Amino acid sequence: MKIIVVAGSPKHVSPLPTGDYYIGADQGAMAIIRQRLPLYLAIGDFDSVTPEEWRDIEKSAQHVEEFGAEKDETDLELAVQRAVELNPDEIILTQVTGGRLDHSMSAVHLMYRFQRQYAHIRFQIRDAYNIQYFLPAGKHDIIRDERYPYISFFAWERGLQNVTLRGVKYEVTNDEIPLGSTRFTSNEIVASNATIAFELGTVLVMHSREDEKKA
Repeated sequence: MKIIVVAGSPKHVSPLPTGDYYIGADQGAMAIIRQRLPLYLAIGDFDSVTPEEWRDIEKSAQHVEEFGAEKDETDLELAVQRAVELNPDEIILTQVTGGRLDHSMSAVHLMYRFQRQYAHIRFQIRDAYNIQYFLPAGKHDIIRDERYPYISFFAWERGLQNVTLRGVKYEVTNDEIPLGSTRFTSNEIVASNATIAFELGTVLVMHSREDEKKA
C-alpha cells in the first residue's frame, strides 16, 4: 500500500503521484481536491486556507483532524504520523520542497527520522524535478528512471566507508564519501539498474532532472 502525503508549498505544481490513500497537510488538502483525487484525511491547523476552501475540505475529506496553531508538531509531521499508522509499504511526501528553504530542510530531516524509526516502510520526497530518499549501510539496487537521469549521493550522519558504485557513469570501488563532500553529485545510471554498497552510516540519494526552462 502506498500513501501520498501532500503539503502546501510547491514551487512547481505537477500531477500528484499515484497512491492508494491521499493525506493533505493543511493547504495540501486543497491540492488533492483540485486534482480530483480522493482525500482520505485532511490534517493540520488550516491557518492558510480560506473559509471557502475550508468548506470544500469538510465536504471532500473522508476524515478531518484540526489542530491549534500553537503545537509542537508541524502539519506535515502530523500527516506523516497518521500515514504510518495505516501500516503502508511506502509513503511519498510531495509539495514539501520548492518554497521556503527551512520548510524544505525540515521535511528532509523529518523523512530521515521516520525512515530510521520505521525501517520497514519506504519513504520518499518527490517534487517536479527530484526524488530523495535515505538508504542505510549495506548493498542496494537502484532502478533507473529515464525521467530523472542524474543521481547524487551525500553522506548524511557520518562519512561513508568502502563505497562501491556499479552501473553508473562514474563507478568507484571501496572509496569513501566524507561528510560534506560534493564529489558524488550528478552521476548517471547507465545500466538498467545501479547498485551502491557501503559500510556504516546513512546515504541521502537524490534523483534529479533539469528544469525544462533551462534544458
